[in-house]
Amino acid sequence: MCLESLASSAFSDAQCVDSIRNLTILLQQLSNGVLDSHDLALAEPSILRMAVRNHRIGAIAELIPEEVGEMTTTILQMADTDGRTAIHEAASQGHVEILSRLLLPYDRSNAEDQLSSIVDFVPSENVSGRTALHEASGAGHLAMVLYLLDHCHANVDAVDNDGNTSLMFTCQQLHERVGKTLVDRGARYACGIARVYLLRIFSQSTSDLPLPTVCGPLFERFLLRRR
Repeated sequence: MCLESLASSAFSDAQCVDSIRNLTILLQQLSNGVLDSHDLALAEPSILRMAVRNHRIGAIAELIPEEVGEMTTTILQMADTDGRTAIHEAASQGHVEILSRLLLPYDRSNAEDQLSSIVDFVPSENVSGRTALHEASGAGHLAMVLYLLDHCHANVDAVDNDGNTSLMFTCQQLHERVGKTLVDRGARYACGIARVYLLRIFSQSTSDLPLPTVCGPLFERFLLRRR
């Protein structure tokens, strides 16, 4: 079983003695047939994130039901202690293959219309309020951004708890190609972004939208970084 190979990773990632004890009990119950792999994913959200972090596609396949249903959605929306889901983890790493495997039940069941709500979901425990698109954009993962926007129809203008959009994070990190892609896909505003940078990427865009409203408190910082 692919999950068994995650045991060492699980213990090394555990944050405290109680977590290690809980994982030990759960893995033993899995081995004894008391729990199935889906029950394990529900009982210990960190397991799926560890599978994503370690690129264990086989383990991901065992943890997620094959068809869309309440359990599938619940597993994908379960958050670790920091309020981030397995989808957040995959997006932040830029691993499109991993995220597409997480979302395979929706593709397989012709439930693509539900993808946007899944990838835009932010658990209440997540203090930043960032979506998967925020994570991918801020890290400069162009292929992931394209997948989230074009396949999953993520909300390009979603804001986090501080009112930041994915475009703002992209421009702060000077990810030019990602910024242009967001504007091409309809990103409409980006409060706090350096004006010159946004003007430059917008001038290269194919979008017919009016120039986004910007108010650049980061303008001076941007210029210093460009020197």
